[in-house]
Amino acid sequence: MTLQRLFYTSRITDDDVVRGPTIARRIAEASARRNAECGITGSLAYIDGHFIQVLEGEMHPLEETFERICNDFRHREMKLIDYQTVPARLFPHWHMACVIDADEGLEGRAGSLSEIRLLSTLNVREALTAMLRLVDEADAQALAA
Repeated sequence: MTLQRLFYTSRITDDDVVRGPTIARRIAEASARRNAECGITGSLAYIDGHFIQVLEGEMHPLEETFERICNDFRHREMKLIDYQTVPARLFPHWHMACVIDADEGLEGRAGSLSEIRLLSTLNVREALTAMLRLVDEADAQALAA
């Protein structure tokens, strides 16, 4: 099995900005179910009207998933930032982790979300590290609650 990682950004359509957090949660929930069936893992961040997503899996299901995302009317300004073969998954425990800027408990992490958005345009490795750190923190917080 050759493992691939895909990293992209997009913006939510102008008509959906107000409902953005709700839409992002729905996308993540549906993606988690679909991804579990085809062996894809990853994380979705929704930050100030922007989607930032990492997907990991075998090439064929990963490319099919990305094609479906590209044809999704809720996205605009789609930018594939990185696509490469990788030795291991960063998000092996999540078929679709989700971090949304409007979520409760993220008040102290607004800077981290902004950092991810900035890093997604400058340094993919650092953006992925920041996403993983934020997902791990949110997961630990949920377990403690």
